[in-house]
Amino acid sequence: MPYKIGLTGGIGSGKSTVCKAFSELGVPTFSADSISHELSSKNQPAYLKIIEAFGSSILKTNGELDRGVLGDIVFNDKVLKTRLENILHPMIRRVLHQRADAAETPYCVLDIPLLINTAERERVDRVLVVLCDQSRRIARIRKRSSWSEEKIVRVMNNQVSDQALMDAADEVVENNGDITAIKNQVAGLHEMYLGFARNKGGK
Repeated sequence: MPYKIGLTGGIGSGKSTVCKAFSELGVPTFSADSISHELSSKNQPAYLKIIEAFGSSILKTNGELDRGVLGDIVFNDKVLKTRLENILHPMIRRVLHQRADAAETPYCVLDIPLLINTAERERVDRVLVVLCDQSRRIARIRKRSSWSEEKIVRVMNNQVSDQALMDAADEVVENNGDITAIKNQVAGLHEMYLGFARNKGGK
């Protein structure tokens, strides 16, 4: 079984960029968000359960989930948010670790936004946190979505704070520079994680 690095960070911090840098070094990366999207796509395992729980009003005309509508519904209602999480999270965790356990490399990276303060923390060997200035995060999210700055800030304020992330981190990647800076940090971490995996007896 490979050594597992749990990658986390706030929305817009650049987790995908860091994962790509690891991938370019031949390290398998697995994204909880991507798996969630797979599982909730039309006719996939979570799809019918979500419709049963939230009704057909969350569907687009083509039958796919309207993720924006669903997100707005659960963001403002803790009970409904918990209901959705209870459907998705066990499925996501199962698939995520099945794929990670099958990796034939010394270590792998698991991108898990909700890593801190959950049971997933105990299932990874190290916690790697991606940090980025709020202004850069806001600009990045606005570029890739139609969200207003107000909505972005509300989402950020609803997430684990940077201080809590730093307190939980074994390592931190600072994502306030260019891509070269990211790759240099990841290259150093890569060598360190290979050493940790060898010492633990990873593949």
